[in-house]
Amino acid sequence: MDTQRVAGDRASAAVALLATAWVAVITVLDLLLPTSVVPDTLLALAPLIACSVLPPRVTAGFGLAAILLVVWSGGWNQNWNTVQQWIRLLDVVAVSTAAVLVAIVRVHREEHLMRLAAIAETAQRAILPTVPATLDGVHTASRYLSAAQDAVVGGTCTTAACLRDTRGSSSAMSAARGWLPSSTLPG
Repeated sequence: MDTQRVAGDRASAAVALLATAWVAVITVLDLLLPTSVVPDTLLALAPLIACSVLPPRVTAGFGLAAILLVVWSGGWNQNWNTVQQWIRLLDVVAVSTAAVLVAIVRVHREEHLMRLAAIAETAQRAILPTVPATLDGVHTASRYLSAAQDAVVGGTCTTAACLRDTRGSSSAMSAARGWLPSSTLPG
């Protein structure tokens, strides 16, 4: 679980960096391009990038930054007397709002999925048998491998090994269960 958190932190940092870089690039372009070319609507991509991984408040921050930069750009490019600048502003406000709503829905779904996963793992562990470490003087070990990637139970392979008994002998046992498509069966 800790590796998932670290991976999530890295993804969040990467997405925040990407959204910030996007805002910076579009702002620099706005400063360098002639006033007849205004890339303001592209600022709306920053909150869309953010909503994929970042929390709603951070996404809203990127949305607010995009809106403020559109307002600034209208003054910088002297476009506030045109209908087109108002449409640019409306576009960035609408896309930023949608991005925040997407982030809210995503976070709620992730929290719901984490609760379901915790319940499922508890149920899976409850049905797995506990093998004693020793049984009548025999030291034992067991391992259960699930067929499903993220499941604890899912039934493919159970391995049990008698490591050593009191006479010094050892043995091993393995049982496999699963489903094979008919095309993989011989004959």
